[in-house]
Amino acid sequence: MKNTILPVCTIFAVVILWSARGEAYEYDEKGTTELMVQMITDIGGHEAIARNSGKILRCSHGGTKKITILQTKGETRYTGEYDNCNQNGKIRDGIFKIVLEGDAILESNSSRSKNGELFDAAMQGDTTRVKALLKAKADVNYTESIENAQSGSLNEWTPLMSAVAAGNFEMVQVLVKSGAWVNYMNSMAVNALWIAAHNGNLEIVKYLVKRGANVNNSNYENVTPLMAAAMNGHLDVVKLLVGSKAGINFSHVGGDTALMFALGQRHNDIAKFLIDAGADINIRNNSGITALIIAVAEGNEELTRILLDKKADATVKTKDGRTAQDVARAKGLTGIIKLLEK
Repeated sequence: MKNTILPVCTIFAVVILWSARGEAYEYDEKGTTELMVQMITDIGGHEAIARNSGKILRCSHGGTKKITILQTKGETRYTGEYDNCNQNGKIRDGIFKIVLEGDAILESNSSRSKNGELFDAAMQGDTTRVKALLKAKADVNYTESIENAQSGSLNEWTPLMSAVAAGNFEMVQVLVKSGAWVNYMNSMAVNALWIAAHNGNLEIVKYLVKRGANVNNSNYENVTPLMAAAMNGHLDVVKLLVGSKAGINFSHVGGDTALMFALGQRHNDIAKFLIDAGADINIRNNSGITALIIAVAEGNEELTRILLDKKADATVKTKDGRTAQDVARAKGLTGIIKLLEK
């Protein structure tokens, strides 16, 4: 499909590379000082150490923290256990440790919490480990940033999204039954159902729809699960979504519909299904292009004939003044020219 005929949106490719926060860290002197100041602040200041050391405290906007500061035989030990602690505009999660001998740093590092371990286990496809961590009360809706093959850093990614992206149906079931939010959206405004539809995983799409997933969740470009499935040639998913009341005539930011995306990728079976299901064949996108013009531009004689039989308007002009017949003549499409002339 030529970009001069149909603008193509930047579709989210679900190829996970790694978790941006999935590592333990060692801290230098400056980092250690910052950690100590943070933990002392989080416990309530120096005057609150005796009162709050070792206690589980609530964070101002959700989650908990447990700061323990102990002095024994010349050593001072700082331990901060943060459980998805949302406070002062930051979320802290993990176990942070500092050991000092006088002013000398013996140990200063951080490691994953059970929430982080759950996130990692989901990304690694370790269902057994996921079950164990959920039993240990890890947060099933804990989020982190990931690196994605095409879109760079992606925030607000959940364990459920990892399971769906990998097509791990067993893990999807485990996470949803443990309270995973099926309509949680990441920073690209994409929920788990959108990912499953994009990947063509009918079993997972069906499961999530039954559990209340939003079938019209649109991403940051207003691409819906139906559009993503149509673009990628997943006919069974398209049928399921249409049957589940997905908006068949919704359009993305460029004005293209699921039918237009199917035609642009020459998925004839999907295009025919959408036409028979009642898709509006005369919608114009932001460039004034219709489904008929896309079919002609692709040299798709079969769909051109079907669209004309369904009374597609052949007189429509694009914003630059071209009709379907102009496009056909420019490409020398003799068979399609004859159809349009009739």
